[in-house]
Amino acid sequence: MMDHHYALKCTHKHRITPDHFQVLPATLTYGRVVADRSRHLSFFHFDHIFGQWFQATIKTNLAGNELWVVTFHPASDKEVRRMLKKYGEVS
Repeated sequence: MMDHHYALKCTHKHRITPDHFQVLPATLTYGRVVADRSRHLSFFHFDHIFGQWFQATIKTNLAGNELWVVTFHPASDKEVRRMLKKYGEVS
């Protein structure tokens, strides 16, 4: 799930267009994953159509029965390397 207000924030702060939102399912399905905080997983996926990395972070609610997208935006090569090095990839 994604909160409506966060979707709006994506479009304004991160300049995500409607076309970019189509990358979100692939990012969560095929992305490289790190566990960077409690109850959070961050996914990094290089999209060949846009020619860039995207980051999506999900978290569970306290009950553990819902998943929420809390971050979705383009990511730099440097950021992806840093996160994978710092946290290690979840397999």
